[in-house]
Amino acid sequence: MKIVYYTHPFLLDCDLPLIREMQRKGHEVMMFISLAPFSLRGSLLNIKKQIKKDAIIPASMYSEMNNYSQYINLQNIFFINRTKASTLTLTYCHLILQMCKMIRHFNPDIIHVTYPLDSLEMLLLQFRSRILLVMHDPFPHSGKKNLRSSISRYISIKLIPKIVLLNKTQKKEFSSYYKIPARKLFINKLGPYNCIQNFKPTTITNNRNTKILFFGLISPYKGLEYLCKAMIKVHEICPSVELIIAGSGKIYFDFTPYEKLNYIKVHNHYIDMQELATFLYESSFVICPYKDATQSGVIMTSFAMERPIIASNVGSLKEQIENEKTGLLIPPCDSEALADAIIKLATNPQLVDSMKLNIKNLNTIGYNNWNTISNKYLEYYAR
Repeated sequence: MKIVYYTHPFLLDCDLPLIREMQRKGHEVMMFISLAPFSLRGSLLNIKKQIKKDAIIPASMYSEMNNYSQYINLQNIFFINRTKASTLTLTYCHLILQMCKMIRHFNPDIIHVTYPLDSLEMLLLQFRSRILLVMHDPFPHSGKKNLRSSISRYISIKLIPKIVLLNKTQKKEFSSYYKIPARKLFINKLGPYNCIQNFKPTTITNNRNTKILFFGLISPYKGLEYLCKAMIKVHEICPSVELIIAGSGKIYFDFTPYEKLNYIKVHNHYIDMQELATFLYESSFVICPYKDATQSGVIMTSFAMERPIIASNVGSLKEQIENEKTGLLIPPCDSEALADAIIKLATNPQLVDSMKLNIKNLNTIGYNNWNTISNKYLEYYAR
């Protein structure tokens, strides 16, 4: 099968494992990654300097992609390299038209799109009958909605004939909200973001504290304030537990009460894959105290390193985490319940080890396996 795959840098951690599996199965994949000056950092990429050329260029022209050359075949993977932020320029129009010409020449069976088409990307609708759209977020996170994105989402959802959701929980609501028939919707899931296994941990600290980790972009919907409050109770009962907060973004609540606490360590900057691999390696488990969510890439990155999760039971997180088997699910916005869950895992290393083994089995032979996930996509493509 011939597959065109169109995506963005912030989704590469879940894209590359799927592309790799498709390549392994012998399918021809042509991948386009839209790269703008504001998207040089994110997910797997940390491009230090953008090539100052508006062009479609081989991915290998960026040395940062060579970190993955042993993981995935970079041939036929391209960056749509634009040097201006705006998507409403003649230069960008030319790039999209050039991509469309390459697609016509490649003549794919399917065009796999990972995000609603925006502005000039709508030119891809000339291939409408062959497009499949994956909706990572069926509904925008709180605080993330704006008029332009709402319009582009609506147009894409209405016009693209096949849509994949990555959880079952929101299928009925999504179908009702956008007034589209359920038969147009397909369900798949995320697998472990195992690209992180390319990176070996560095500068491991040798203290005996139990480290727990919150990582990812800091945003109001992530519920970090409840985690910080929970740590007060955790420290009273388990003084050896240390929380690491790792991620860029503005700390949106009053952090003053926690600034001088030596058991809460903050790394408030972009965390590249090397640093994240080290944090995960040192941590016993990961915390996701979200106020709302769909599915979570943080969970799948953690699972790639076989780290259990304590998460709020919101969105479809219950589809990713088996309570008491691969993590613990707690009510959202509940610092007491969060503290109790942390204490439970921190004082029960046998339970943590059991969860790690369960995660490993799910990654290799269970439903988190990329072979199973890719087969589902191939089935949907064929329809």
